[in-house]
Amino acid sequence: MPARFCPQCGTKTLAQAKFCMECGQALEAGATATVARARAPRAAAAGYAVFGAFLLTGLGIWAAVLTPDAPPPRLGGGRPTAGAPAPPAAEQPKVELPAEITKMVGDLATKAAAEPDDLGLWTHLGEVYYRTGQFDPAFYPKAIQAYDHVLERDPKRTDAIRGKANVYYDQNEAELAIPLYERYLTLKSDDLSVRTDLATMYLYSGDPTKAIGMYKEVIAKDPTFVQAHYNLAAAYHEQGNVDGALAELRTARQHATDERIRGQIDQMIAKLSGAPAAAEPPAVAAAAPAPAPANEKLTPFQQSVDQQLRAHQILGPRIAELRWTGPGTVEARMRQFPMAQMPPMARDAFDKRMKSYLDDARRQHPIDGDVAITIVDAGSGETMATITP
Repeated sequence: MPARFCPQCGTKTLAQAKFCMECGQALEAGATATVARARAPRAAAAGYAVFGAFLLTGLGIWAAVLTPDAPPPRLGGGRPTAGAPAPPAAEQPKVELPAEITKMVGDLATKAAAEPDDLGLWTHLGEVYYRTGQFDPAFYPKAIQAYDHVLERDPKRTDAIRGKANVYYDQNEAELAIPLYERYLTLKSDDLSVRTDLATMYLYSGDPTKAIGMYKEVIAKDPTFVQAHYNLAAAYHEQGNVDGALAELRTARQHATDERIRGQIDQMIAKLSGAPAAAEPPAVAAAAPAPAPANEKLTPFQQSVDQQLRAHQILGPRIAELRWTGPGTVEARMRQFPMAQMPPMARDAFDKRMKSYLDDARRQHPIDGDVAITIVDAGSGETMATITP
């Protein structure tokens, strides 16, 4: 089945649905509900924790912050311009990796080449290539090669089998992912996340009946497994069974603990049932940059900084309010902005970009006195950073 993508959020969809089940966007004929990816947290291999903590868990934030002028790659739901068709994952715009990251990946590969029998290191290299491939698809084949290196030496190494399957999953190659997930489950039959991913591959390969049966197997073992209920709703929707889809969405909502997910499910229930849509969930409502207060008279310097902050692809949509506390000092009050989660390199790049905004504005519109951007959490009022030129 050809891969299709929501024009609003970029999430992979099936055929024949009326709404995207990720963001609620109305779809034209031939595009439909998405599914939720079931993924267990992955720990970095022993001995590589520092590198792993940065690259594997921090790369998403890092890439978004360092590349604000280009659309971020789709990690289960990017946000291309509304109305523009989102290309398949393999055709998503490539993110230019900084030289430091390329070097870190290269150094890890060199270390692995010198230790061909260190399967933990090679599996970790495969994971690094896989995660980096989500920003530059040229790394996907390298991930496959690293996992193959491991599996040639240990055909039953489950983390490598699953890792290789995940690469094919993200590249929409269900026919290659399916036998790997099946092989993995012969060794770890109790892994419900992988069983859910396998069912999703059946769904994408054009076998919704088999996918439905497998989702039900997962639910029978864990009735609270949200992704299985959610994906079962997508499978029912694919078959035109709206009542079944609604029932599973309601069950998924009952067990979801994340308020954002609950809000998105509420939107889908409202759309599929024909009821008036509830208020948008926070993640959707925050998607548009906060407008400047209409009654605020800004100086040329302030206008320059204001415009650059609001135009920032990552910072802008999370601005709750910009409060000018002086001619050159502003508080940027943010919604859900992960300052504490930024790895050092990302934080350094973010600070440099903020300083460049202040420098540019001051060069074009000289002012006297202090110049600074203070980043404040809008919910708690906590000051997260103060940035000066």
